[in-house]
Parts: sequence; structure tokens; C-alpha cells
Amino acid sequence: MYMERMVIAVASGGPLETVENNVTGCLCDVNPTDWARALQRTVLHGDTAIEMGRNGRKRVVDLFSFDAFTRQLIDTVNNML
Repeated sequence: MYMERMVIAVASGGPLETVENNVTGCLCDVNPTDWARALQRTVLHGDTAIEMGRNGRKRVVDLFSFDAFTRQLIDTVNNML
């Protein structure tokens, strides 16, 4: 996502937190049909894939960068005080 590429991932574990389905990529069930559909969407709708990539980069910067971590840590400490 940081490299402005949409993500296709299994809808379980970490991707549920990091990938926003149909916004930054596609979350799929563990079956070939879902994966094929997601890959087909990438090929047939290049503009959507590019937009998802841009959204993904923004999500990484906003939520998972060092600056985001720092802001969250400061907020947590301030709330504890």
C-alpha cells in the first residue's frame, strides 16, 4: 500500500485491520473465484486500481507511519494523565 498499489488479500488476520475493502484493495475469501474476480477487477478497471493505490498510500501514512504511531502514543499517554 505504501507504494501506491492496491492490495488483494485474504479477509482474515492483519489485512482486516490494514486493508479497507473496495477502498485500498480487495479482501477475498480463500477460494479461487474470489481471487480471480479481484484480479479481473484490477485488469479491467485500471483507474479503480490506481485510485485504490492512492487511497492505500494515504491510509498507511495516516494510520501506520512512524508519525501516526507517535501521535497515537502521545494521545494514549495524555489520556492516562
